[in-house]
Amino acid sequence: MSDEVIRKVGHETVTIAASATAISAAGVTGAILQAADTNSGPIYLGGSGVTTSNYGFKLPAGSSVPVGMFDLSALYAVGTANDKLHILEAF
Repeated sequence: MSDEVIRKVGHETVTIAASATAISAAGVTGAILQAADTNSGPIYLGGSGVTTSNYGFKLPAGSSVPVGMFDLSALYAVGTANDKLHILEAF
């Protein structure tokens, strides 16, 4: 997160696919990503070419990670189809 004052908080849930899925959260200044406890496997995070064998970060079910970016739409996720990624967003 930057030193800016958070003016708005939002949340959403992204349904993961077996191919790269964009995290469409443009304008977000920071976020916490959490893989659902009920997911059948980890979620892999990275750029648009992310795969389960070529990724930047592996997020096991039930785990979370803070992400500070100005445009989360540059972040992609892949994993088991229909698993969920919860996002707490700061604007």
